[in-house]
Amino acid sequence: MISTRQSAKLLRAIRKLVEENVTDIDTIKSTLDELKINTETDDVLANGRLDKLIREGLIDSQMASSLMNDSAYAYELFNGVIEAAEIVFAEFSSLQQELSLVDTELDEALEKNQTEIDLLLKKKTQEIDQIRLKEKPATQ
Repeated sequence: MISTRQSAKLLRAIRKLVEENVTDIDTIKSTLDELKINTETDDVLANGRLDKLIREGLIDSQMASSLMNDSAYAYELFNGVIEAAEIVFAEFSSLQQELSLVDTELDEALEKNQTEIDLLLKKKTQEIDQIRLKEKPATQ
């Protein structure tokens, strides 16, 4: 059965990705895949612990049924949390890519505007220099 400790571990792992502002999609996928594997491993139906408890007479059929239901519910819940994290991080990654494109476009626009400003400034500086040259002989 998936324990409270394992629940906390799952939530902490996802929270850590958020708090550390992990943006590398491979790191995110790797972490979430590891959480899926841990969920599979901790499932009493998949790992054979339930069968062992029944064979050894440590639990009766009613307890086994209850444990199976609880385990299935916990398993579905964990997988749902992991799926939700995958969706959120995928959306975040997509937005990040869009923003990086926007940043690139902004950088290009700023560079173009800066070039135009530099040319205009150079032209105006030359005009001012010409005006000063014309005024110098008149004042001497």
